[in-house]
Amino acid sequence: MQRSSGIPTFARTEPPDTQVTKSIISLLTYYGWRKFSIIHEQLWKNVATSLEAQATRNNLSVNHVEMVFDNYKCCQEDMDCCRSGYWYTVIQKTMNRTRIYVFLGNSNQLVDMMATMDGMQLFAKGEYLVISADMMTYSPKLSNKYLWRVEKPPNVRNCLDLPGDFERRSKSLLVVVASEPLPTFEAFTHKVREYTQKEPFFFKQPSLFHQFVKYVSIYAAYLYDSVKLYAWALDKLLKEEEQHRPLTSDVIRDVASNGTKIIQTIINNRTYHSVAGATIKIDDYGDSEGNFSVLALKREFYEEANFSCVFQMRPVAHFQMRQPQHLNDTNQHRNDEIPEFKLSKVGNAIDWPGSDRPMDEPSCGFMNEHCMKDDTHIMSMVVAGVLALILFCAGVITMSIYRKWKIELEIEGLLWKIDPGDIKGYFNTEIVSSPSKVGIFFVGAFPGMMERACSSIPFPRALQLVNIYV
Repeated sequence: MQRSSGIPTFARTEPPDTQVTKSIISLLTYYGWRKFSIIHEQLWKNVATSLEAQATRNNLSVNHVEMVFDNYKCCQEDMDCCRSGYWYTVIQKTMNRTRIYVFLGNSNQLVDMMATMDGMQLFAKGEYLVISADMMTYSPKLSNKYLWRVEKPPNVRNCLDLPGDFERRSKSLLVVVASEPLPTFEAFTHKVREYTQKEPFFFKQPSLFHQFVKYVSIYAAYLYDSVKLYAWALDKLLKEEEQHRPLTSDVIRDVASNGTKIIQTIINNRTYHSVAGATIKIDDYGDSEGNFSVLALKREFYEEANFSCVFQMRPVAHFQMRQPQHLNDTNQHRNDEIPEFKLSKVGNAIDWPGSDRPMDEPSCGFMNEHCMKDDTHIMSMVVAGVLALILFCAGVITMSIYRKWKIELEIEGLLWKIDPGDIKGYFNTEIVSSPSKVGIFFVGAFPGMMERACSSIPFPRALQLVNIYV
């Protein structure tokens, strides 16, 4: 069977970067996130392609796949991504069609992305979530790199004083990392330090640094596992060969040099127990599927030189292989098998930024396509429009009537005035030009004459004249 490397004699105990995609799919499936977007750096392109393929095989939808560039490279080559609003453009382009992001890149880029989303208030209601992947082995001392940059703002002494809503932003982040070795791994590292000081290595501990202990990388465990697997497979093949013929030096040499058969024997065994403490699976391509954990924000005090925080990223879940339901299932679909998501402790739930976990899309859909307006709603709109039109017309008519009434009222207020022609000609003097006191004296002195004068005037005018001068 052909390996992923194209070499049938090749297998590896260090999981390739693409293996983390199965754990990401398991996490997404466990919480019902069927739709998500991928943002990746250029170096993670193969992982992004693998994740997209895994999503398709597991009936998940990828809304966007956006590639971003490392900030150092952007500014060095004077690219558009060097400008300050670059991350804003990326998020603005994708935010309306997604709620769950999977980020594949370095921790500094992750911090910048989270800060931009926080500044855009995307975490304010707990609707958005970011899942990041890191192939490096989890270390409590280095886990804070996902929360803030090493070069923190000046005069900031507490993580809660960092720009934005630090707690809500950090709760909106989950990180999938290579699991920390079990405590038994410490005994192995002690043996490594001991044997590296002997022949043929002679790595002596410097006499001036007795208080420090040499750091043993996880790669030492990968190397140890590979040698152990080779020895186990060779021993198994020699025992099988011994049943057919004696184990001469030539036979042993032939079996030991048959790399294809040895690798196939290792693969057929499916799993091995790593010196790091975990049970690891090997797929049909000879790739170790690794052992991954999920980090989330937990309340735990952290302090360094001039900085402290009451939160840290801590493992809350891990992934384990699914047990085959039938004996015949052991050799079927091994490459596409998704590990099972398991919370590390009972009740060790993730502290979500909102009241519950974010959804992969709004209840009515990204474009309100799941909440179409029915006929009742349309009829209500029509009735409301008709009523508004009736009220408008009634207002116009009311205003017209009111204006007409005001005009008539003003006209009626002018009826007390007497036309000089109606009372002129009875005397040589014009009464209308006389002051009011003269008019009153005239009426009082000559009542009979006034009565005869008024009798010749039409009744409405005479009545008005009498009312005025009485």
